[in-house]
Amino acid sequence: NTDVGPGEDVVGSRLQYEPFFVPRQPVIRTQQYKKEFQRIGILMFNRQPGFGLAFLVAAGVARDYPVDMSTFLRRSKVDIKQVGNFLGEAFSLSHTIRLEFVNSVVLQNTGVVSALIQVFHMLQLPDDLQKINRLVHGVARIWWRQHERMLKDISNGAPALRPRTSVGQGPQPQLHLSEELVGLELKQYLTSSDALHQLMFSTVLLHWFMYRDGLGTKRELEYDLWKRLNAGIEQSGGDVPEHVQHQIYTLVKKAFIPELTVASGERPERPDQYNKGDAAAGGGAGDSAAIPEQFAEPLLTAFAAVEGWAQIVGGGFPRPQGLSGVQTVTYRHVSSIFSEVTHTNSSSMRFGSPLASGGFESSSRHSGSGAAASSAVAAHVLPGHHYLAPHGAATVGAVPAVSGPAKRDDHAWLSLCYTLLFFSASPGTGVPYAFIELRKICVAALDEEQRILTLAGAPDLEDDPGDGVPPAISMHGASQSDVGASCADASSARSTAPVSVVLLLPDGRWQELTLPKLELRLPGPVELQTWSMHLMPGSRPSRPSVPPVSTVFGQSQG
Repeated sequence: NTDVGPGEDVVGSRLQYEPFFVPRQPVIRTQQYKKEFQRIGILMFNRQPGFGLAFLVAAGVARDYPVDMSTFLRRSKVDIKQVGNFLGEAFSLSHTIRLEFVNSVVLQNTGVVSALIQVFHMLQLPDDLQKINRLVHGVARIWWRQHERMLKDISNGAPALRPRTSVGQGPQPQLHLSEELVGLELKQYLTSSDALHQLMFSTVLLHWFMYRDGLGTKRELEYDLWKRLNAGIEQSGGDVPEHVQHQIYTLVKKAFIPELTVASGERPERPDQYNKGDAAAGGGAGDSAAIPEQFAEPLLTAFAAVEGWAQIVGGGFPRPQGLSGVQTVTYRHVSSIFSEVTHTNSSSMRFGSPLASGGFESSSRHSGSGAAASSAVAAHVLPGHHYLAPHGAATVGAVPAVSGPAKRDDHAWLSLCYTLLFFSASPGTGVPYAFIELRKICVAALDEEQRILTLAGAPDLEDDPGDGVPPAISMHGASQSDVGASCADASSARSTAPVSVVLLLPDGRWQELTLPKLELRLPGPVELQTWSMHLMPGSRPSRPSVPPVSTVFGQSQG
């Protein structure tokens, strides 16, 4: 970047990246169900953001570039709490998108408090000190860089921008932000973005200590004590001028600031908990499918033609070439083998935080779905929807059959949605960790005695009309034995094509896994027939089918 002067921050007013990864083309080439996949991806993001973002990029909803992913998070109906969670992670992708996301905010002529409000009305501070620190560090870096650029523009004859009079969702006169030290006037009292970072981080903690979630009694913290906490944060152990610190303290003490609220499961949602979205990003009024209920039912129920348990024969996906140490890959391996894993990875494990109401006890109170949540999942079997319970499960009245996690790693909850087959570890919690495109597979064999359905790969078809359904022999009305024979005949001509499984990772990336075949053991013969008919190329519905009655299968262990 030739216009970066000596000593300037490496972050530009328009960020330029040498990507740490080569941007990839989406796995799903057809755009027929792009809007539907966007809704699915947003639902996934609002539960576990890394997996959701990985699916959105793999499905072609968002391009594999930081600016595109940042724009999607700002303009779509996503949970701002999960935006804060993911952007606060230590993942490489989180860091890159974090800087791009903050850089999209105009921070020129803002002060410490107003800059924090300006950024954190678009995402919520997570209840994790390390994540908060990373987010605030990004705000300080971008603030500093924008004002460095502002100084350069002024020296080149550009007019100075007028100070901002309001921030966030609207003016906040109770804070008297017009009295705040802002812009270049503030910058002259600071030696670096590191000092600004420490001051901003201390401001967030001051607000948290005084107000928590804004629902309880305000706690007082003497200014002298807060000032001592900021001692030595400048270069060479110097202090930020006292009048700068005192002004910040006075602003925070005046009123509760919703944008500086730390996320907690104990408090009600912010009024702006979900971004409003817009037409360009598939948001807008009436798009209620983007906002999930509190795990009242399996995540993909509204989009699925059929769902149910299956056992992956062999203990999981076969070991990919070049991977040592494991024979099979299960959902537990996805995070630890393929993904960047951090100690604060909220996508795979929930740690208590001293910032959450109730401290570390809050995580234990929220671990597991509990009987009430399980009952809710079991009760929400929608009319006209196939639910295939796990082998050995009882009817819908037995709660663990539908809502509980798989007892073994080789069990997966399958959801057939449009042209995709999703794999999840549990229907009631979590999100899909893998998917297969139906246009790339065919049913190679059915073993009625062992209740095993074998999937093999279908070659890429040049004459694919783009509807996600490759041309094939129609299986409508065929008997089960005829179906199995025809699929076996079809697969024999395609024996060289592998099965491509897309593994979704908690760090926002994905990994393609190529298998010679995939064998799924179903709970019983009815489930075997149901799944085989739905997976046949000629029998696949273009949209989720709506059977006339609700079906819940429950067999004893056999």
